[in-house]
Amino acid sequence: MPEENKPIDEVEGDGGISLVTEPTLAELKAEVDQIVTESKDTIWPLRVDMESTRFCRWEHQSPDGLKHKEVYENQEVPEPFDCASDMRVRTADMLINEEVMLLVLSAMRAQVNFKGTESTDTKRAGNMTIVMRWVIRNWGVKWIKELLKLANYFTADSPAVALLGICWRRETALKMQTLTVDELMELYLKQVVEILGENQQSEVSSQESGVGGEPTPAETATPPMEGIQEPGAGTDIQAQADQAAEDFKIALGSEEFGEDILAAKLAEYFPGIRTARAKKVIRGLREKGRAEFPVPYIKQDGPDLQAKRLNEDWFIPLNTTEFQKARIYFEAEWLTKTQIIERKISQGWSDAFIEKVIGELQKDGTRQGGHEGEAAFPDYVRDENNQIVARSSIFYKGLYQILTAYYQATNEDGVPGKYFVVFHYQVDKAAMKRQLIDYAHGGYPGHIFQREVLTSRLCDSRGLAELAGTYQGLMKVYCDSFGDHAQIAGVPPIITRNRQRMGALHIRPLLELQAKRDGDFAFMKPPEYPRTVVDMVKELRRQTDEYFGRTNPEVAPDLVQLQKEFKVFWWLMNLRQALVQVFQLCQQYMPDEMIQRITNKKGEKLFKSREDIQGQFDLDLQFDPRDLDPEYLKNLFEIITNILAIDHDKTMRTAPLVASVLWRLSPDLADAALVDLDQANAEETADEIKAYQQIRAGIEPDLPDDGSINYELRLQLYQNMEGMNPDIYRSMPPDQLKIFQSRLQRMQVLAQQFGENVQIGREGGARALPATGKI
Repeated sequence: MPEENKPIDEVEGDGGISLVTEPTLAELKAEVDQIVTESKDTIWPLRVDMESTRFCRWEHQSPDGLKHKEVYENQEVPEPFDCASDMRVRTADMLINEEVMLLVLSAMRAQVNFKGTESTDTKRAGNMTIVMRWVIRNWGVKWIKELLKLANYFTADSPAVALLGICWRRETALKMQTLTVDELMELYLKQVVEILGENQQSEVSSQESGVGGEPTPAETATPPMEGIQEPGAGTDIQAQADQAAEDFKIALGSEEFGEDILAAKLAEYFPGIRTARAKKVIRGLREKGRAEFPVPYIKQDGPDLQAKRLNEDWFIPLNTTEFQKARIYFEAEWLTKTQIIERKISQGWSDAFIEKVIGELQKDGTRQGGHEGEAAFPDYVRDENNQIVARSSIFYKGLYQILTAYYQATNEDGVPGKYFVVFHYQVDKAAMKRQLIDYAHGGYPGHIFQREVLTSRLCDSRGLAELAGTYQGLMKVYCDSFGDHAQIAGVPPIITRNRQRMGALHIRPLLELQAKRDGDFAFMKPPEYPRTVVDMVKELRRQTDEYFGRTNPEVAPDLVQLQKEFKVFWWLMNLRQALVQVFQLCQQYMPDEMIQRITNKKGEKLFKSREDIQGQFDLDLQFDPRDLDPEYLKNLFEIITNILAIDHDKTMRTAPLVASVLWRLSPDLADAALVDLDQANAEETADEIKAYQQIRAGIEPDLPDDGSINYELRLQLYQNMEGMNPDIYRSMPPDQLKIFQSRLQRMQVLAQQFGENVQIGREGGARALPATGKI
């Protein structure tokens, strides 16, 4: 079956890159229509109503939280009276904000660690940890911002499902470049030397092997510049380069030498520069010896995250069960003209597609046509008749909605693959060819965060606004009644004489109620506020706190802790999967020059190339929500200290315990203070070797008695030295031997006693020689 007649879930041949046919576009647009239809009737009414619940929006609101008859239509009078209470009870918003803060803090404070899954990967696990922390640190504010958006979508929306898009983003921008004749010649000369060096190395390798192999890129490369004679083979590389430089100067200075060749050479050094601009630069170099021109540069080349909201940034059929097995889904971006034009360079979008989206460029510099503000996937709001309607296109002024379809398809061998197509709903051609998603992890570019797993369907998940709406509505009723009673009781109506019966009786604060009987005026005595209402408000709060796991004297602490721990556990498990994708992209795409910029805490470079971070791994994210309680951390530290005090046989390694406590207290402090155990031991050993050299010189080195050094490790060093050479200490002169034996004795006492009694450790021995300046 020809490619144009195949459905989108079948591709011709082996699959891969292919033109996007009109039938394929038509099928993708039909999928868009289907999602729009089902979401308008199911998702959007609930989404709009739940946003109103969270942000306390309803008709006839006033900024002061009271009901004013001026804002009511048809001369209606607010109930129960004008200026009655109209409180905004923000129960849903409070619950959402609390959970968002908990989740984001857990992500920020979680300890990231890698573990190798094979013996050959274990040594590289530490390198992977350093790279991952460096990536997160480099995201900076963007990391926090995307976590905040993601946590809000994940907790507040209905359905409570969010997508964290994960991709390797390469983005270009423009910068002004100043170029002189000498600088251009240096670029040319460097290229010539590299080609000549590669050719020479290839010749040597061929002669040594005696067998001709595949030609190298240098051998198959075109001459350094067409029209300039190549230096002869076999001569010195520097001499050839000097000759090439002279030829280049002649070519640049001679107007007979065409601009086309020089412009093409310039484009090799500055990729992305247009031919017309390159020719203009060459003319400037010939006339003035220098030129200034804009050139594209790589603004971003690394892993990128973006939190995406369901039915706003991404769209999926409601019968989808698993994201990575989804038949199809869409992402939508609202882009400016500048961003769309930039995609031609960074992503290879076609000129024809760009012109149809933003309009055809006219001779006067304006654009005609285009599809500004047109939405294939619109947002919806409620109109004055309480109907769900699409948002006005004015909301998207200056923006264009670009769609990306991600879908699965099988090739002729039945092998499935994941593909994507970039298009606009109103344009009859795609932005570029259909592409195979070539990420090594083999999945769609992102991870789904689903708040609840109620059924097999992905979108069956409720948000907090939906769950808290009932509590919030009842709480508002009772709070408004309390506010109204407070106004009536604080400034009650006044009863006066000669009241005329004139229609219905209205009650409000300080209203005058005329009476027929004689006598002076009197305040009306309102009824006492019902105790049952107060009890009901208290019960509503208890039920809310119990259901959502908030601290309350009448809610079991174990239940509160259980809910917090599970919320953090589920969130971090999902975040872990997302970071695994991020690191797999680093293994696949991170440029060597970026790898080489990664340093340790001392500023030392760690890696030479991407090969240094390859291997299989497991990623851990660890955070305990109890760590947010200082009293819990204090008790934990005391327990650990007491356990170490009774560990006389030293069955526990203290380094992991110290690291864990520091990370829990402050991740920043831990990152700055902690060193690798092997590195710490190496530094201790090197320091004691220096002390031994001082002893050999007859100088008694200081021995800290405050537990700041590893006494046992240093004693082990001397035992190892004696094991390798039993006579090493016997040749010491008496004064040196006295210093050495005193140091060993003091270290033994300190090692035995320091953990149990610091003071005993400090009094465990005296110096062999009097300290300088002391008697």
